[in-house]
Amino acid sequence: MVGTKACVAASAAGGVQPQASANARSFAQPARRNERDTAESVFGLPNRPTGDAFPAEASGVVSRSSSVTAARQRRICTDFPCIQPPRTRLPKWGYYTAPMTVGEAIAWVGARLQAAGLSEPQREAQALVAACLGWERARLVAHPEARLSALQAHRLERWARRRAQREPLAYLTRRAWFYGLELIVGRGALIPRPETELLVEVFLGWAGSLPPSVRFPLLREGNRPDSVPPARRGNLKEGVSCSPILVDAGTGTGAIALACLMHAPRWLGVGIDRSRRALRIAQANRHALGLQARLMLVQGDWLRGLRTGSVDAVLSNPPYVLPDEWDTLPPEVSRYEPRGALLVPAGDPLRPYRRIARGAHRSLRPSGLLALETSPRLAPIIAEQLPAWGFPSPHIVRDYAGAMRVVWAVRA
Repeated sequence: MVGTKACVAASAAGGVQPQASANARSFAQPARRNERDTAESVFGLPNRPTGDAFPAEASGVVSRSSSVTAARQRRICTDFPCIQPPRTRLPKWGYYTAPMTVGEAIAWVGARLQAAGLSEPQREAQALVAACLGWERARLVAHPEARLSALQAHRLERWARRRAQREPLAYLTRRAWFYGLELIVGRGALIPRPETELLVEVFLGWAGSLPPSVRFPLLREGNRPDSVPPARRGNLKEGVSCSPILVDAGTGTGAIALACLMHAPRWLGVGIDRSRRALRIAQANRHALGLQARLMLVQGDWLRGLRTGSVDAVLSNPPYVLPDEWDTLPPEVSRYEPRGALLVPAGDPLRPYRRIARGAHRSLRPSGLLALETSPRLAPIIAEQLPAWGFPSPHIVRDYAGAMRVVWAVRA
């Protein structure tokens, strides 16, 4: 209606009789009955900026408008030249119809990631396409001729743009592998890394070396261990084995605790984290692996709140990036992963380790394990301080690259 009145007024000002044509009257009458339909059919798509989406020759772009609405737009624009014709291209946020095959999508994403300076563009392109389709990578090779749907193509274009901006691949696909487990990851929790698997190996090696009487102590009448929850104490009988408990301080996604429990079936676990968002991710992983009955998740600050002598092992991956190392981190880490889980306090780099060690000394039983992942620069300093914190004879374990990575000791 607005466009029709404006054109009639302009014609009257130019000396032309203010009389609309038959076509104008035929389209003005329905507009009075439904102004919203008129606004959409006359002015077309919103005027939003276009972007470099998929190549036009491989996209098969079609209009979102129906054929009837598109015909009306063309006829109205013919009668009224002041009205902008309908767009011939969809904006960047539009939908696409069968834009390209799997092989073409991998090549296009790989070229975009290579232009962004990524080191392994082809591998990451395959990972993005596989995650977008919900396929295994082997299926991409077997069916390169399969076509992406409109929604899949739109999602893949957004993922490629975000990955080119150096957002971590795991945050895009929402998946990461750790010690043979596929875990859910997300913003607000650190992405599990391969070097952290060494912490799990240290725990499994220590737990496997314990004698059966220590690994599975028998519950005797009048000698109930503090590790048994009060709700379970009434159901335990004399002579029944009591499961030992490990604590993952700063659990994040729950990767360390879940990997340990999956390979140590007699153990129970407690995951502690200050971030409620990280605990939600850990809860999703716990549910996906079916460990709801064996892993308890608690919001807290390191080991505060644990009872004295109530656990058998404490594992942790506290912050270990020094302030002078922050600028050397890749953009995927420094821009997107939680800073508080990475950076140690500038004035006191050993503060998280000191708090964990003192809390572990209080909550661990005699001969309980304390294992900490750290950096090569901090490992010798922590090993030197552990005897003063109640853990004599500490050990340093190197990762497969030869760097000092894990410091562990047994409570006196």
